[in-house]
Amino acid sequence: MCGSTPRIAILALVLCLFAAPASAQRGKKPPVLIPPGQGAEETQEPAAETPPPPAAQPGAGQLSTTGAPAVEDPKQPRTLPGNLKLPYTSNRPLIQIDGNPLYTAELNQLVAYYQSFRPGSVDLQLRDAVSALLPSKLMAVRYKDDLPAMRERIDEALDRIRNGELSWADAVAEYSDDTDEENPEGKYVFGRERAVQPFDRLAHSGRVGQIHGPFLTVYGYHFLEILDYERGAAANQDQTTVRHVLVMYPDLKKRDAAGEDIRAYIKKSVREADIQVLERGAQNLLAPPPLPKTDEAKN
Repeated sequence: MCGSTPRIAILALVLCLFAAPASAQRGKKPPVLIPPGQGAEETQEPAAETPPPPAAQPGAGQLSTTGAPAVEDPKQPRTLPGNLKLPYTSNRPLIQIDGNPLYTAELNQLVAYYQSFRPGSVDLQLRDAVSALLPSKLMAVRYKDDLPAMRERIDEALDRIRNGELSWADAVAEYSDDTDEENPEGKYVFGRERAVQPFDRLAHSGRVGQIHGPFLTVYGYHFLEILDYERGAAANQDQTTVRHVLVMYPDLKKRDAAGEDIRAYIKKSVREADIQVLERGAQNLLAPPPLPKTDEAKN
């Protein structure tokens, strides 16, 4: 049976949560994290309000595969295929929402992920990538004054886990805004495209035991650890098991506590935002606005 999901859920659809095993209950010895250089490398996403530093950006039409295992292991996330056709060969701002730019390197990264399990039209994949990333960009600029304190808090939580000062369960209890009594370690089991980006992409990338983050989503700062991976008969049937900590934007947290539908609030905010396409050829990447309801439909 699936456990009850938290009201503040990072997953795009309802997922099955499960309780942590007895060995990982609150107050017990923290799980052993594989240190960098010994099989579990860590990645860090750039803050959404600024472009990634040049050293962290994909090169011309390429993506970094640092940390990918040399030999395919059926119990590990799949590596990106080598024949990907990325849409952009240089990194530049392409679209901005309320002044916060979305970069071509970010779109390349997400399109490459899409191509790894659902090949198809690059134009459609680009449109999906823009739709997935713009809300996070908007929240980052809207709540930019909150980001430094949020980053300090998420860094502190991760450092205390790494240092063995806190178990994951204790870190979730003390720091995370995505909590559930039946799920004390912040665990999720889910397939591809069942979570917001880049949570979804990172949860299906790297190695079991790897920690990704901190990184921003539409809800705030996260870090996650991949605990287990099950490859399906096809790549779009893969399932990942992760545990994570979320430090949420304070305003979204207040809205949720007051009973507001924060997903509806975010969608409305995106519709009302000032979105500017910086290149003429990218106009078609924005999803068309919904058609107004006719009088017949309203009735």
